[in-house]
Amino acid sequence: MKPLGHGLLLFILIGLSPSISLAQQFDTVVFKDQKTSLIDWKNQDPQRWLDLSLWKRSSLLKDIEPDWERKIKERRLREKIGKVIRCVGECRIYRGEGFSNSQYRSTLREGDEVVTIGESYLWIFLLDGTLVRMSPDSSITLKELNIGTEANFLHARMNSGNILWLSRQEHKIREAKLRQTDSIFLPLKLLEANPEEKNIQMDEDNLMAFLEEDQRLLAFHHQVNQKIEKNNKLVGKKPTYSYLVMPNGTVYGKQLQMEFVVLLGSVSYIKRRSLMTTQLQIEEDNLSATFYYRGFINKDTFQVKDDQWYLVGEKGRKIEPYFDDRKFLIAEYLTQRIPSIYMARELFLERYSKFIFQSDIVARELATKHGYRLWGAISEQAKEDMWQRVEFLKEYTRRIETTNLLVSSQFRRRLESRNEILKSMVYSRRFFSRALSNYFSKKESQREIDTDREVLNSTKRTFWKRMHGLK
Repeated sequence: MKPLGHGLLLFILIGLSPSISLAQQFDTVVFKDQKTSLIDWKNQDPQRWLDLSLWKRSSLLKDIEPDWERKIKERRLREKIGKVIRCVGECRIYRGEGFSNSQYRSTLREGDEVVTIGESYLWIFLLDGTLVRMSPDSSITLKELNIGTEANFLHARMNSGNILWLSRQEHKIREAKLRQTDSIFLPLKLLEANPEEKNIQMDEDNLMAFLEEDQRLLAFHHQVNQKIEKNNKLVGKKPTYSYLVMPNGTVYGKQLQMEFVVLLGSVSYIKRRSLMTTQLQIEEDNLSATFYYRGFINKDTFQVKDDQWYLVGEKGRKIEPYFDDRKFLIAEYLTQRIPSIYMARELFLERYSKFIFQSDIVARELATKHGYRLWGAISEQAKEDMWQRVEFLKEYTRRIETTNLLVSSQFRRRLESRNEILKSMVYSRRFFSRALSNYFSKKESQREIDTDREVLNSTKRTFWKRMHGLK
């Protein structure tokens, strides 16, 4: 067995919770798709391997902590955390030293950083049912997914850009005859997630027919609600707690629906969307979202209200209502009606996430069949490992991010002194302009002109007009 360094073992003992009641259900942990050997042959250092004094120190630490092997295996786990629903443009997944371009159903694992390059957009499905939408020039790091006995826990860092986080709700969506607003992602590669389309013909002798609402959209909304109702039996009452970190603040809560605008080295903007805002058939949820400040000794918190934009200070030491929110209205409108995305979520949930919500699953089965560790309760009364993990993150995140803020502030001031401003430092139309253009162009392309006159490309085809420089 490879002798482990003194620093490595101390880090493992500090970073992992001491509560192991669930994992003690079996002696030898064999996680699915994980090697049984702990020896990293590729990076092995012969001198450290043959160092007798190092071996003695590591042996003493192993005697102090009998579960060292199990904890190392759990520490090295890179559990699957989600899937890509669709990327429009170029969306990169950074893992380790390299990256790959995402595509439909690309697997996302703990520790992955996802970045949208240029005018690219992305919808992500997380295994608990949470949806994540990324606008252009945005970055998120998916830290961890912890499956608990009573609740699930998600930890992510909003690095920069405009990101929407929608936890799955058990409530149905409001059925409407209006078309979808986030049309840039349509059609999805899941055939069932696309509504039946109908081209509207315009007859000059009957213009009222052109204004009639399409009943097929209403029927598709009804199909989405049927799927939500069916999957509610699968999910049960098992909620998700999200711990969402920004450089200058953290938001923590149950079933969060949050929108983030994170500007590098500058202020951030956050908004907690009410269920009514996200087109659900309910107006109140009685849930709370807690904001945590930055500062080495600042443990104060702030309760975020529904449907109110907040401005978070550059140093993370203040948060206040932001009333001039008109510049965010267009971006919010694009995600107002997204039944296809909801349908894709329910289809993915049915296909990939059944094991997460099994009430009778045990640690051995979860590890050997699915490759996940089973955590305990998250409630403060139980004080089990999940609760201890959250408490550790609150303290650790506040300290490490406060240190990072000092570095980012210096970096921003240095760029400003050179009159160099990065796009990630400023909020602009680039976050929504391409999606908005697609929304209006699709609206135009769905109207087929039916007259006795000759139909020209210049009047019918938007793309043809742009190719020929016409407006």
